[in-house]
Amino acid sequence: MEYESAVREEAALVQQMAHGDDRAISRLYDVHSPRLFGLALALVGERADAEEVVLDAFAQAWRNACTFDGSRGSVQTWLSTITRSRALDCIRRRTRRRMANERAGTESSFSVADGEATHSRDASVLDTMLHEELQAQLNGALQLLPPEQREVIELSFLSGASHARVAEQLGLPLGTVKTRARSALRKMRTVLIGATTR
Repeated sequence: MEYESAVREEAALVQQMAHGDDRAISRLYDVHSPRLFGLALALVGERADAEEVVLDAFAQAWRNACTFDGSRGSVQTWLSTITRSRALDCIRRRTRRRMANERAGTESSFSVADGEATHSRDASVLDTMLHEELQAQLNGALQLLPPEQREVIELSFLSGASHARVAEQLGLPLGTVKTRARSALRKMRTVLIGATTR
C-alpha cells in the first residue's frame, strides 16, 4: 500500500513538472538521482560521464513530462529508461570520436558526398553494434555476480523496483538489499570499465 501511494505521488510530481513546477523535478532528483547515477556509472564507466548522463536524463524528463504515461510503468522505470538511453548516446559519441580520430589519421581525401553516405551507413551499423555489445557486456557482468547480488540488480535496475520494494519482495532487510546493490555495482563497474578500455 505504501509503495502504491509513493508511485501515485511521483506520478503527480511528473504532472506538476509538465506544468512547469521546478520544485517537482527537484524532489524527483533528490529521490532518484543516486540510483540513476549508479546505473549510468555501470554503463559508461566514468564518473564525469555518468554525472552528465543523469543531468541529461532529468533535462529530458523535464522536457517530456507531458508524455509520461503511468499505465505503462512507474516514474522510476521511466527515468531509468531515459537514463539508459542517454548512457547509450554517451557511449556512441565516445566511440564515434575515437573512430573519427582513427579515420583522420589513416584515410586519404574523399568527396564530401561519398563521405556523408559512408558516415550515415557507419552510424547505423555502429548503433546496432554498440547496442549488441553493450547488452553482451551487461549480461556478462551480471553473470559474474553471486546469485543474491544478481537478483537485487535485476529487480532494482532492470525491472525498475525501488530498494524498499526489492526488500519487500525478497523478504530481506532494506540495509541488506542496499549493501548487495552497492557491492554488485562495484563489481559490474570494474568489469564494464575493463571492457570499454580494451
